[in-house]
Amino acid sequence: MTTPVRSERSEVIDANRQWASAETVRRTWLRRFLARKTPPKGAALWIAETIALADYPLRQAMTFGNQLGHELLGTVPAGDHAPTRGPDLTALVTSTLAGVSEARAEMVTLGLLLGAQEQATDRQQWRFRSRATVRYLRYLEALGYPLSEIEQRACGEASDAD
Repeated sequence: MTTPVRSERSEVIDANRQWASAETVRRTWLRRFLARKTPPKGAALWIAETIALADYPLRQAMTFGNQLGHELLGTVPAGDHAPTRGPDLTALVTSTLAGVSEARAEMVTLGLLLGAQEQATDRQQWRFRSRATVRYLRYLEALGYPLSEIEQRACGEASDAD
């Protein structure tokens, strides 16, 4: 391999590692955040916009059961198979919401949408930006999540390597 090719490959490997690390931190933060009983200010607006946009991550989650959303909310143990569609998924959400306040129900809705967005992120995001991922990461940032350098890069902020 030539030096530029080797250098580029090394950068890709390093950035992919950074993304994997950021993903672990982000998902831990999401689990803690979604344990709240009340939604943050502006959550209803973000929820409405997310549903109205119906980006690919949401459509995928609606089609295939949103496993990660349920894991983040603690409604399905990690690795178990969530119901994939229809009445089974409805029953899971309904049982999760039984006897909870409207505020907590809004948090569950927010969690399902954030889980859908999170599920759609992958280590390629820092190289190939998507509007949905940028919107998602910026929303997390607005909620108080500190974006890592690689997440900032996924949002279009140039790194020293660029």
